[in-house]
Amino acid sequence: MLLSQPFDLVILDRGLPDGDGIDVCHSLRRVQDWTPVLMLTARDSEMDKVDGLEAGVDDYITKPFSVLEFQARVRNILRRQSRPDTEESQPEDDAMIFGPLEIRPNQHTVSLHGKEIALTATEFTLLHFLASRPGRVYSKDELLDHVWHTNHSGYHHTVCSTINRLRTKLTVETADTQASKERDEQHFVHTVWGVGYKFQSL
Repeated sequence: MLLSQPFDLVILDRGLPDGDGIDVCHSLRRVQDWTPVLMLTARDSEMDKVDGLEAGVDDYITKPFSVLEFQARVRNILRRQSRPDTEESQPEDDAMIFGPLEIRPNQHTVSLHGKEIALTATEFTLLHFLASRPGRVYSKDELLDHVWHTNHSGYHHTVCSTINRLRTKLTVETADTQASKERDEQHFVHTVWGVGYKFQSL
């Protein structure tokens, strides 16, 4: 049913009657369905959260939870997913170009070497935020505040998992055809050990 029509948001549980919500999320991502996913579950160990985030969920809430917090997180996900609807609200060319990487905020698209990359709403928001300030280093707490709109330090693993997924999708493979044919993998999002993360053009 999830693949039969578009949804604004999918809410899953780790204890669904017919299986684990993680498997459902994996199935969505395998077919390039980037509908935002919110995991709402009683499974609250750190590894449970990491498993969910690495599967591609956009946020992970554990039970019991505050209704106000739940509503705020849903609004936050939908806000990250929203796009301008009218041409009048979009400049003719809003592209941010960094070598082979092209980010178009108003079209909510990212391409690498001319090939569009499918990102979740959170991944796009994180990349756009970092790329808007190349070279500036942000701590996990700052990214949680600016991208996830929360200051809960317990969600540091959320930042790490999203960064890792983003890096995988932004991997650039280059080969020296005249020499050793070695593959050099480079990323646009770099770790500054003990401090945080920054965007750096190749």
